[in-house]
Amino acid sequence: MINYFTDMKKRMYLILVAVILLPAAAFTQSSMFTVNWDVSFPTGTTSDYINNTSFRGVSFEGMKFINDNIAIGGMIGWEVFKEKKNDETWEGNGVTVTGTQVRYLNMLPLLVVGRYFLKGLDEVAPYIGLGLGTHRSLQRTEIGHVAFENNNWHLGFAPEVGIFIPMNFNMGLNLAAKYQYAVESSKSQYSYFNLAIGFSFLYY
Repeated sequence: MINYFTDMKKRMYLILVAVILLPAAAFTQSSMFTVNWDVSFPTGTTSDYINNTSFRGVSFEGMKFINDNIAIGGMIGWEVFKEKKNDETWEGNGVTVTGTQVRYLNMLPLLVVGRYFLKGLDEVAPYIGLGLGTHRSLQRTEIGHVAFENNNWHLGFAPEVGIFIPMNFNMGLNLAAKYQYAVESSKSQYSYFNLAIGFSFLYY
């Protein structure tokens, strides 16, 4: 248990470094930095493992505009899923165990993102986008004092639709829906929907 939380601290430090670097990249002419709160809904095999909606999610985006409508940048996110199951049977790591389980799943997408805005950012601007990159999955099943982990890197993608609503002081509201898909790796595959709400900061 101690090693698990020590490893999580190390991962948090790496995420914090990436979060610091993203806004630094965004502080250039015609760029945008966005902080989102994410609500996530498991789908497919992910919902077979954990079916609970996650309200513990955050994402950071840094985008550079190459013209009035097209932006390219990157995003990093962290979604935390958790569910308790009573008298369930779990199979994995060559063993079968029955009992009360607490299941955890941390998903960390690290994606290069391209977006097309249908209008300029001085008015309400719907957009479509696509993220390509990698997802880090951290899966942990606790049964009593025993824990089983399955952690992997996955190729991944995330199509999205959203809308930018301008406000005062070079700031706007961001509303978006994404489908996060982590391609199968080591017999593990994950997918989930994101609903994101956040604030975008513009730099010219």
